[in-house]
Amino acid sequence: MSRNITVGRFALVHACTIAADCILGDASVVMDNSNIGSGAVVGAGSLVPPGKKLEGGWLYAGNPARAVREISLEEREVLRSDLLAGNINEVICTADLPSLDMTPYKPPSLKSGPLYTLNDVKPKIDPCGYVAPTAVVAGNVVTETDTSIWFSTVVRGDGALISLGPRSNIQDNSIVVTNKRSGPIIIGSDVTVGHNVRLGACRIGNGCLIGMGAQICDGVVVEDGALVGARAFVESGAVVKSGHIWAGRPASEFRRVKEQEVEFFQRGKEVYVGYAATYLSERQF
Repeated sequence: MSRNITVGRFALVHACTIAADCILGDASVVMDNSNIGSGAVVGAGSLVPPGKKLEGGWLYAGNPARAVREISLEEREVLRSDLLAGNINEVICTADLPSLDMTPYKPPSLKSGPLYTLNDVKPKIDPCGYVAPTAVVAGNVVTETDTSIWFSTVVRGDGALISLGPRSNIQDNSIVVTNKRSGPIIIGSDVTVGHNVRLGACRIGNGCLIGMGAQICDGVVVEDGALVGARAFVESGAVVKSGHIWAGRPASEFRRVKEQEVEFFQRGKEVYVGYAATYLSERQF
């Protein structure tokens, strides 16, 4: 990243190159190996796919992000000011975001976390599972071996179970919350839930990947080996079929998962198992 770059709330910048004077709107996602030219503006909620090159001096929007129009220096700086001030500006800001303050998710407690009792129920974390110190894990939450819940993530079982299967991980800034009315969240084995994901009451099978910034609504079933793309919005009651990729807002079937992608996702899961083991070993000293 270069100089004078402004990144909005719940935006995600992942292993990419961003030139000077760029603006990334609220909840935007810029994925691996993409290249954003000088003075470009990526609109609120937009997705820049892996390896994409965006020319500088343009406004981009959509999933995937496409050029909308050239943008003047004056307009760009107005957008920057609005983003920094939290003003209502649909180009660069969005109201559909959780609070940046994690306090509303923390039950009343004298301790500082990351594990909290809620409704007299304590989380049950496997001794070989890792929970980052800045996470909030509360109530009816059960994790199995080699799992990990990462920094600034909320996992709150409030009246219904949240279950995380062996070797699965929930990455930074994700929000996973249940209630008695909507029902449980059941996550199988070898699952990666990417950064900034929001999960409603759903069932996720084994070997799945939930992409960065995705939203999964109540009643969704993600079958074994399925993939939900970055910034996808999966509507209530949808069934993401085994071995397929769903993408878009609203999400729909995109194509089958390729064999090399399965191998890549498997390696990614193993990386997080390794991270968890490293953090746990360091915590013992």
